[in-house]
Amino acid sequence: KASQPPPPYLRYNYPSINNDILAAISKSLVNNTKFYYQVLHLMNRMNLEPPFKRRQKSLLQTQYRPSVGTQTEAIPEEETAQKTLLSASESELESDTEAQQSKPKRPCLDKEQEEQRRQLRLKKTRQMLHQLAKTTPNPSAAQGIPQPSISLPKIELKLPQSLTSSLISMERLSLSELEALPIYRNYQEGIPSHKLYIKNLFKNVNEQQLLELYGKYVTTVDHLEIKVMQQGRMKGQAFVTFNEEVNQSIVAQALSETNGLVWQQKPMIVCYGKQQTKKD
Repeated sequence: KASQPPPPYLRYNYPSINNDILAAISKSLVNNTKFYYQVLHLMNRMNLEPPFKRRQKSLLQTQYRPSVGTQTEAIPEEETAQKTLLSASESELESDTEAQQSKPKRPCLDKEQEEQRRQLRLKKTRQMLHQLAKTTPNPSAAQGIPQPSISLPKIELKLPQSLTSSLISMERLSLSELEALPIYRNYQEGIPSHKLYIKNLFKNVNEQQLLELYGKYVTTVDHLEIKVMQQGRMKGQAFVTFNEEVNQSIVAQALSETNGLVWQQKPMIVCYGKQQTKKD
């Protein structure tokens, strides 16, 4: 609509003012009352001088040029005001500086003199402490109380060489006790061979510990091959293989003496590595 203000995103490129444009604006002011009121409102908002005083007849011609000159001279006037403010602030700063300079200053000491003074203060402090330590009596010595001499006995802590040494001395479950365990159900000793299968092992048992356990049944540990399962579904299980040079009776003895041996509150279940196949 025509009564609405123009959109804010529009930009206009007006020509510079001249006598013809000024005369046309004056004519519109005379013929359009709303336009005249809007101009008055605008002048009031811009704090311009009210146009109600009597003017000369040559208003349009004589007042035009000075107005343009006033617009061009506005910037120098602002610059002059700014310079005045700057000069005033500079004078204030100068006065503050002079006031500070007029105050008496403490003499500045160089680094060497400052260090000498610090060393002197430290020396005096040490002397005072040393003198105080000499004059202060020892309460124990003054009362004649003998100082106790404490001699602590040496403590030798002997750790077991391995977990196996303590394991061998532990109890071993009997056959009836083993059969009462759920993990011992369907137990089969298997077909005698040089390979033993172990399950229900403690999770931290390693090959070195089993080697120490079964090493007492052979003349040298080279006759043993041990594999411990420490991951997956086979975790807690192991295989101990004796060399073919070892007598089968030695393997049977190792099975009999270690089956049901309690290791960290878990009984070992030992059998031969090869099981008998069930027949229909």
